[in-house]
Amino acid sequence: MVTIIPEGPGSSLGGEESLLIGNSEPTLSHTRFPEGTLDIYDEVRIGYDNDPWFQSEQHTANYILKEGLWWTKEGQLIVPDNASLR
Repeated sequence: MVTIIPEGPGSSLGGEESLLIGNSEPTLSHTRFPEGTLDIYDEVRIGYDNDPWFQSEQHTANYILKEGLWWTKEGQLIVPDNASLR
C-alpha cells in the first residue's frame, strides 16, 4: 500500500514558505532542521529501498523520480510502506 502526500505550496519538495521582515526572498521552512532532527525526505528515500513495491518498474512507470523521491504527476509525494513513516 502506498500513501500519497500533496506537495506543499511554493516548494518542489513540500513545506511552507515564510518571508522575513525586510527580505523579499522566501525561505523554505523544510530546509532548516533543528540540531538532532532527521530529514524526513531522507527517510522516505531509504524506505523506497526497503519496499518491494518500488523495485518494479511496472509500479513506478506512471510516477516521476525527482531528487530521489517519487511524485505523482499532480505533485504528490509517494510514501513507501514503512510503519515508521506513517
